[in-house]
Amino acid sequence: MIFIEKPHQGPLSLSEYENKYLALIHEYKTYENIPADLLTALKYKYRIQEVKDSLFSCSYNKCAYCEIIPEGSRLQIDHFLPKTLYPEKMLNWDNLLPSCTICNTEKKRAHDTKSEPIINPTKIDPEKYFEYDNGWINPLSGCEDPELAKQTCKVLDLNSSTLLYLRLELLNALLETKITLEKKIANYLKADTETKKFNRIRKIFDTCNSFQVFSEAKQKFAGFVRYFLRNDDLYQRAEYHTMEFLRDNPKYRTKLDAYRRQ
Repeated sequence: MIFIEKPHQGPLSLSEYENKYLALIHEYKTYENIPADLLTALKYKYRIQEVKDSLFSCSYNKCAYCEIIPEGSRLQIDHFLPKTLYPEKMLNWDNLLPSCTICNTEKKRAHDTKSEPIINPTKIDPEKYFEYDNGWINPLSGCEDPELAKQTCKVLDLNSSTLLYLRLELLNALLETKITLEKKIANYLKADTETKKFNRIRKIFDTCNSFQVFSEAKQKFAGFVRYFLRNDDLYQRAEYHTMEFLRDNPKYRTKLDAYRRQ
């Protein structure tokens, strides 16, 4: 799970529908008293294409919770505060998140996220609350609120067998890339000229870049990959050798920058 930079305001059409909807609640005193025909005309307006386009794009069509990229129409709109418990928030832009069908289950829908909070990734940076151990996601040691992280994992079932399997698949790919990186570092350390060192630093850079691609916000399980890279000694060593070479040989910085832009 990663932080999602969601626009502060949704489509104007949604705001207009919400105003009409809230006016009905005010007129009829409660949600339950609104005539069925009037309610039906408004209650599903959060599903209009304008809303979907704006909401889904801010998460790169990923689930805001588990970070998978659902196929086809399996990405849904979740009400962070469940609409069954907080019907006045049904058309509220701030309450809408992109979610896969698995995370948007009856379990999540029935959970009162106001009285028993979970992490809202558009409000709280999840990377400050979670760590990973062989694919398992757990409360980060020393985080500000471990119970919040624990509750989030439990309600969303973030350690389900399906998600664990997918993260382990990704972990295997990262470990295979590490083997390649280790060989490239060893070759770099054997280089005896500046030119050889630069050519081998470029190869190290290529491998580090492939790691970084996995960590981009648009990639599934970006939070997992970012944690892996922050805590992987070999990756940190590769970054150190690159910076050290450029510090000792500044004339190659421009060449490496040009190579980076290719």
